[in-house]
Amino acid sequence: MTSAADGVPRRGRPTHAVRHAAAVLGTFSVAEPFLGVNEIARRVGLNRSTVSRLLQTLQELGFVACHEPTGRYRLGLRIAELAGIALAGLDLRDVAQVHLRRLNLITRETINLAVWDTDAAVIIDHCPGLEPIKALGWVGRRHPGHCTSVGKVLLAFSDEPDRLAPTSDALQTYTSRTVTDPERLQLELEEVRRTGLGVNRAEFQDGLNALAAPVWNHESRVQAAVGLAGPAYRLTDTQIAELTPRVQETALAISRELGAPSHVAPWTSERHEPILTPAVMAP
Repeated sequence: MTSAADGVPRRGRPTHAVRHAAAVLGTFSVAEPFLGVNEIARRVGLNRSTVSRLLQTLQELGFVACHEPTGRYRLGLRIAELAGIALAGLDLRDVAQVHLRRLNLITRETINLAVWDTDAAVIIDHCPGLEPIKALGWVGRRHPGHCTSVGKVLLAFSDEPDRLAPTSDALQTYTSRTVTDPERLQLELEEVRRTGLGVNRAEFQDGLNALAAPVWNHESRVQAAVGLAGPAYRLTDTQIAELTPRVQETALAISRELGAPSHVAPWTSERHEPILTPAVMAP
């Protein structure tokens, strides 16, 4: 919209055409990648001629493409190009930090963000626990894959055969509870894939328990793991069960910001109460 005096668009009042074009693009989905003009018009509440003109302009710009045999439309490759540019500018740590801090504040336990590096999970971001007795950690610390919660998650969802099937020689013993049998480890990894949860019960360090969930990227691949660790006397099985939705939803929130599609993480309901209220976040 422009002012009568100078023809300059008025600030804070986007033109209807832009809103309508955005609404048209928003009608497409993974479930319905192809839509006809009439269906789009019905969904956005505009008349057919208006939608047809919008689609013609969007097609000229590469934002939609027409499937000639059917006359139906799909999103164009220009959308994918812009999405790639946007995603390339996302730094995992920058995206994750606010979510990790929220989880840290509400649980008061140590929170880690880990990625896989050659032969182990490595911590790339860390929020220290807020209790006097807490799990210790630091950025750069390496966690074995077979006996830590973040390591199990990154092993379980790996698409690299060598990482997914470690030999018994690679399964070093750290405590009396460390799993060193490859077959038993594979059963655990299957459970991690089924539930979306990796658990370490004093397997890496005596008296320390932890749980972790996967972080997905826009390619539907697990890029990282969010872990929560604490002393075993506090992080009991009951507490692990109670904290599981919190950890999984934190990982899912990060995944969404990284562009992960909606079908990842089927084990989360996304109906849990907000992870942190504004009152808790207030200084």
